[in-house]
Amino acid sequence: MNNEPVAIRYDFDGYGYQYMDSGSGSDWQTRVDGEFLYSESFVHQLQAELDAARQVIETRGYDVVTTAQGMIVRIAR
Repeated sequence: MNNEPVAIRYDFDGYGYQYMDSGSGSDWQTRVDGEFLYSESFVHQLQAELDAARQVIETRGYDVVTTAQGMIVRIAR
């Protein structure tokens, strides 16, 4: 599965973002002022891996705190 970004969004002007992808020029992946965007299939794969990691951590007696999006933010006993 391809885990490379497919586009980047940048320069929020209060109304929306500008977007670039490989068709926008060769330097789009070198921008430091933007947020990389990934394909939906990669995001689903990543979420499945995080869910599996959470299950392993919880079975070892730890409490796992996640964001609304399911990202692990704290692990405590």
